[in-house]
Amino acid sequence: MKLTRERSALVHRLVDEGGHLVATLDLSALEVSPVIAAALLRAHDAEYGHTAIETQKQVFRCIRKLILCLQQSKIAFQLPLPSSIANMFHDWLEASHLVGSTAQSHQNTVFTILRWCRRNTPEVISDHSFIGGHGFARNEPEKRKGVDEDSVKLILAHCYDEIEKIEARFEFGRRLVEGSYAESEENNFLSRTLIDLLRIGKGRIPNQHIIVNSKLSLSRRVAACGGLQYARSLVYLTTGDAFPFYMAVVTQTGGNPMAIRLLELNCIKPHPLRSDLEFLCWDKERAKSEQRQDYPVGKKWSAPNIVRRLLKLNESVRLDARSSMRSKVFLARGLRRDEPEVPSVQSFHNYLAAFIDRYKIQEFDFEDMRTTVARVLHKDSHDIEIPKKRLNHKNVKTTSRYTSIEEFPLQWHDKITEFQGILISQGSVEGVSKRNGGYEGIAKKPAETVFGFGCRDPFAGADGITPKGTRCTNFTGCSTCIGSVIPLDDPRVISRILAARVALEAAQQDALVHGWSSRFEAVYGDTLSIINTTILPSVSPVVMEKARKLMNVSSIPVLE
Repeated sequence: MKLTRERSALVHRLVDEGGHLVATLDLSALEVSPVIAAALLRAHDAEYGHTAIETQKQVFRCIRKLILCLQQSKIAFQLPLPSSIANMFHDWLEASHLVGSTAQSHQNTVFTILRWCRRNTPEVISDHSFIGGHGFARNEPEKRKGVDEDSVKLILAHCYDEIEKIEARFEFGRRLVEGSYAESEENNFLSRTLIDLLRIGKGRIPNQHIIVNSKLSLSRRVAACGGLQYARSLVYLTTGDAFPFYMAVVTQTGGNPMAIRLLELNCIKPHPLRSDLEFLCWDKERAKSEQRQDYPVGKKWSAPNIVRRLLKLNESVRLDARSSMRSKVFLARGLRRDEPEVPSVQSFHNYLAAFIDRYKIQEFDFEDMRTTVARVLHKDSHDIEIPKKRLNHKNVKTTSRYTSIEEFPLQWHDKITEFQGILISQGSVEGVSKRNGGYEGIAKKPAETVFGFGCRDPFAGADGITPKGTRCTNFTGCSTCIGSVIPLDDPRVISRILAARVALEAAQQDALVHGWSSRFEAVYGDTLSIINTTILPSVSPVVMEKARKLMNVSSIPVLE
């Protein structure tokens, strides 16, 4: 949205392409020096005038906090401001007991404004003032818990139910206007009232002032029918009606809630290769990219079909919207301003709170759905590339903020290890079995293990987990197995253990970087610890020197 700024002394107005007032930045009524107020508005324009409307509003709120600080410090009319103004604002924020990250964000914004004033308005802040100071301790951000799968199903079921009720209400309103409704005294009265409202409103439901002056006793009749808002709800999609559609689309896509809110009319696109799929697309402004997900064509409650159902309902209000809003999917008529608009972020959050209270479901936020989608896909696929693709991330590091192997229960690690053991042992087992005519030929014979330990009998079940008679694939348990054999005077064996240590330490570092340290400790921790603290310290320097020359790191497979 392209904004134009209309400037006056202490008031700046932000206007969209259609001439509609989007925001008013007004400092004229505040108890502060007009010189200071004018400088702060100029700084806002210069430093943040190019940013999104929500950002500009946030910055303006920070400016108001600065003015409140000046007022409480009794320097709102002092020119120039004290050279210690930055420290004063820091102390004021500290006394406000805001969360560390919030206080730091406010401080960063205000310091940017003050630095501009120092450069450009020396009458407000002298050029020798130091604009800097201590930061605020930022707590580790709380990891979003997401929403459990049963709750997600319940949320979607309630959304679908509400959508069908809204559609039924619209159909009832259409029949009342057309005269095809079920005859009853109540319906007849409602139909006549609705038709009269549309007639005096020239096709629209008029406001209360027009109704009072209509001389048709409409005020009394409208009240008897359930009120003006109910009459409007029979004809128009209201902002509250848009909520279940929005909630369902956010839940299904796991998309950024801010981006989904601004979904455009052309968001549904055909798949270029498959006629049974279609895309739902949206723009993510910060990433400057189009994001999309594919859905089966014809599925009743797919996100694209939910959008189609919504567009059918709000078609009648689209022409009344200002030009910058006509292309938006979640367009609805406001109850107070009686103007078609996309519900604000705060409105959607208010409707969400009412939704949670109405159905007694667990507390959650729209952002939690993104986390939920990532974790469900990661859990089902065991592949982080799947949620990465679904969330339209360019890098798995971004996806790992939403889901990580740390979230998985320990039995997942055990299952992964089991298959690793099967894969690693398969090649050597097949080779030996061909030479010896099957497993019977190698039973009760020593074997080498992945990490260099010897094994007296891989079929003995000595690890306490593998059934006797079945070849052991529990290669991560060799370090504590009673069947392990470690000849400390054999350079060849020690070379393999040295290679194992290199591979394990590399995996440990990778675990720290990619967030699976718990899995590493659970699966490989004992082995690395025993190698470092028990085995290698017992090897003589002569054997160690020979072993280092024989060490072949490539003999150990990539562990993860």
